[in-house]
Amino acid sequence: MKIYIQKVQTYTNHEKRLWIFFDEFNTTKSVGLIKEIMCERTLLGKQLPSNMVFLAACNPRRLKAEKNRSDDNIGIKRENYERQKFTLQEHLLYTVVPIPETMIEYIYDYGHLDSVTERKYIEAILRTCTNLANERQLFTAMVNGACQSQLHLRSIEGVSSVSLRDVARYRLIYNWYYDTFDKRETQLSSRKKILESGILSLMLCYYFRLRSSAEKTNYINMLKKSMLFNETNEKFIEQILQQEQDELIKRMKEKPMGTAINRALRDNLFVMFVCILNRIPVILCGKPGCSKTLAIQIIISNLKGKKSNDSYFQQLPELIAVSYQATKPYLQFSISNSL
Repeated sequence: MKIYIQKVQTYTNHEKRLWIFFDEFNTTKSVGLIKEIMCERTLLGKQLPSNMVFLAACNPRRLKAEKNRSDDNIGIKRENYERQKFTLQEHLLYTVVPIPETMIEYIYDYGHLDSVTERKYIEAILRTCTNLANERQLFTAMVNGACQSQLHLRSIEGVSSVSLRDVARYRLIYNWYYDTFDKRETQLSSRKKILESGILSLMLCYYFRLRSSAEKTNYINMLKKSMLFNETNEKFIEQILQQEQDELIKRMKEKPMGTAINRALRDNLFVMFVCILNRIPVILCGKPGCSKTLAIQIIISNLKGKKSNDSYFQQLPELIAVSYQATKPYLQFSISNSL
């Protein structure tokens, strides 16, 4: 803050304003200091310049649904887990601290986008997907699929579980897939590339986030109804996903001897491969024995840049892995110091 105060003091035009934005200010324990800055316009008791303007955004204090609270244990033992899970903080959808009462009168709840407005945003984002808008039927189908996916995830995980960031992530993966079909020298028509890029992007953005196989089956059935495809093959979505996974695993020649390619390993390899290449953060959650570590080892062994054993992988950047084994005594700065 002192840097910004010095910056304002250099302004020769005293009517010029410096706008400062505090994002998610109620996620820090220093919320009292932010309250002083915004409401009292002082910093540690010293008056702030009049041409500094402050804006802020905060997260709502939402509780987890009872079902989500019962499903959040993935087998990780924590000393204080049984004690902490009964506290209010453990029941929160995400960690926030109470907002000082002085700030409450300055807070405005803008709610969230209604379905009509959100659809317009989704249409605008998907128009920037390569050649998608040129195929009117597929464009409408993908917009319907994205809109219904947003609603479907909210109905399961709550209103805060998805946003337009997920649609932007869809666009990123779609464009990557459309381009990669050419690098892999696949003999697909433009329409087929659009269809498969769109379906695979939906799978990566929404399908793999679902917890159970029943929820995943319901999601695919919802997609088929909402996207209004005239496909005679009822399992065409599942086949697109399986064919893409089969091709990826076939290219990964560096695998430990005797590796069983089960469903968990297939899904882990597929999700990690796409997310790593698109620099999308990914967290694999699952109990021990779900092939999480094995999937990481296989990807590291195969993504070696020009030294890879597959012609397509040779066109991709080399993966340099930095591993860190977290333990209970370590804090976040321990990880940053090890890198």
